[in-house]
Amino acid sequence: MTRFDPASFKDPAGRVFHHSGWVCRTLSEEARRDFQSAQNSGLIDSLVRDQLLLETELVNSAHLGATGPGVGGVVLKQPTVVPVTYAYEWSFEMLRDAALATLQILDRALASGFVLKDANSFNVLFERNTPKLVDALSIEPYRDGTVWAGYAQFCRSFLFPLLIGAYRDVDVQALLVGTMGEVPLQLTAKLLRPRDCLRPGVLKDVVLQARLERTFARAAASVGETAAEHHYPKTALLASVRRLLKIVSGLKAPSTPSEWSGYDRLHTYSEADLSAKASFVERVVGERRWPQVVDLGCNTGDYARIAVGAGARVVALDLDARAIDRLYRGVSRGTAASLLVANLLKPTPAMGWELQERRP
Repeated sequence: MTRFDPASFKDPAGRVFHHSGWVCRTLSEEARRDFQSAQNSGLIDSLVRDQLLLETELVNSAHLGATGPGVGGVVLKQPTVVPVTYAYEWSFEMLRDAALATLQILDRALASGFVLKDANSFNVLFERNTPKLVDALSIEPYRDGTVWAGYAQFCRSFLFPLLIGAYRDVDVQALLVGTMGEVPLQLTAKLLRPRDCLRPGVLKDVVLQARLERTFARAAASVGETAAEHHYPKTALLASVRRLLKIVSGLKAPSTPSEWSGYDRLHTYSEADLSAKASFVERVVGERRWPQVVDLGCNTGDYARIAVGAGARVVALDLDARAIDRLYRGVSRGTAASLLVANLLKPTPAMGWELQERRP
C-alpha cells in the first residue's frame, strides 16, 4: 500500500510518496498538463542541466511498479536527497544561494512563458552542496497581467531573514525555527532600524509593504482582489525579479567573528598535532571507504574537506552558523557534502501539522 508523505497533504496538485529508492509525486490532470507544457518548452531540461532543478521525470506508474489508491496513471520521479535540511539549518550564504536559485528559476521561467506560483524555502533542497528546486509543480503557465503570487512568500522565506542577518549582524536560524521558516513582515519591520531604510531592500520591500499590509487590514477588499483589478505588465515583473536578484546578490553575511569561525587560526593544536590528525583522517577514510562520514562539531571543516577529498560522502554539522559559512565557501558545488547548522544538545524539532510536516 502506498504511504504518502505527511508533509505533502496541503498541495492539491499532487502528493509525495517514496518507492524503490525514488521520491514520487502524484499528479492532478491540470498539474500533468502544466508540467508537460514546461517540459515541451525545454524549460525543465534546461533547469536540470544547469543545476537549478532536481532531475525530474514523468513516468508511467505501472512501469515503475507504483500502484495503489490515489497514485494515478503517471507520476513524477526524482532521486532521493539525503539528508533533507531546512532553511533554519542553513548558514547565511546557503540561504542566500537558495534565494538566488529561486529568483534565477523565476527569471528563466518568465522568459519561457511560465512562473513560480509559490516561493518558500521548503521547495529547495541542497543536493551535492547545490541548492535545487524540488517542487517542479510550482512551475505553472504565466498569465499575462498578473502579479507574482509568490512575492510575499519569497520575502518571508528568504529576503526578510537575509536582510535581518546582513543588516543587524545576527544569525537567524533560531528566528526561522520560531516562525517555521517564514519571518513575518511586521516583525521584520520592527527588527530593522530606521537608518536601515537607506539600505537596499528595506524601504520598498519592508517599510512600504508593511504600511500596505496595515492599510489592507483595515479595508474590506483584500490584496488579491485589488491586484486582480489592475494589469501588471510582464516587463514590470521581470524588472522586479532582477531588482531582487541584485539586492540578494549584494547582501553580505554577518561579519563579527563567532566562537568557532576562527577555529583554524585559534585552536590549541601544535603544527605536528595538526599534521598527525589530518593524516589519520585521510588514511582511515581512504582505507575503510565508508559510504558516508558524519563530522559532528565540524568547526570550519578542515577534516570534513579531507574526507570529501578522500572520496567519502560527508555530512558536516556545527552549531556555529558562521563556521559553517566558512566551510560552505570552501567546498565546491557538486561536492558530496551536506552541511547544516544544528545544536546536538538542542536538536531541530519536528514541526507543523501533527508534528509531521517538517522532520526532526
